[in-house]
Amino acid sequence: MEFGIADAKLLVPLTFMVIIGTVVLQSATARPMALALKVSEPAPKGFLIIGANDVARQVGLAIAKYDCRVVVTDSNWDYIRQARMAGLEHYYGNPISSHAEDYLNLIGIGHVLALSPDKHFNIMACMQFLSDFGDKRVFCLNDNAANNVSEKHLVAQEYHGLPFLGGEVSYKKLASLVGQGAEVKHTKLSENFTYQDYQQTHKESFVLPLFLVDSRGRVQMCQDVASFAPKEGEIVVSLIKSHESP
Repeated sequence: MEFGIADAKLLVPLTFMVIIGTVVLQSATARPMALALKVSEPAPKGFLIIGANDVARQVGLAIAKYDCRVVVTDSNWDYIRQARMAGLEHYYGNPISSHAEDYLNLIGIGHVLALSPDKHFNIMACMQFLSDFGDKRVFCLNDNAANNVSEKHLVAQEYHGLPFLGGEVSYKKLASLVGQGAEVKHTKLSENFTYQDYQQTHKESFVLPLFLVDSRGRVQMCQDVASFAPKEGEIVVSLIKSHESP
């Protein structure tokens, strides 16, 4: 207006509208465009495992075979030492401590699997990470179903994520199997070798499915042993104890 330009006062709000519109448009279209161009960063598929005990190390090593970053955590130095010797990434300390908030590196981690012997600590740890990973990516070993614990004494599932192995297997059972020589074995299913064939092959052994790896290379933990049903092209990873094992 000072220079005789009509409606010059509209330039300021118009400028802000253009800036805001550009930011909103970019935010709304950036991810779809990245997906269309196949340049988006994939969802992290690594695992933070609560516990570095014998069971946790076996499961961690099995998951790590599928291009997943695996970090085991424990306050037991002997377990951490064994994890290091096995080549597993590790954090020595409590994963829900203030120290862990500053120093536990979760880059590439997209899931939490609680496998400590202390089921109450498992639940606490899962509750801690629910807000970071979501209730579909947090798994808790909890044997309440096996012990027929009254419902009024249970922590609601929405507070500790999904049950690993359906809440039907205790840490004590897993540790006993590992101690008796049970091994983690990987088997790819096909049209000629279905899951039914797999079960028939191992009918003389004790077989506990841990997880499957789908055709896209994603690890999917077993949430319920009874309904576990991997398909053709998927890899079954189970803890197997043959009768020959001590």
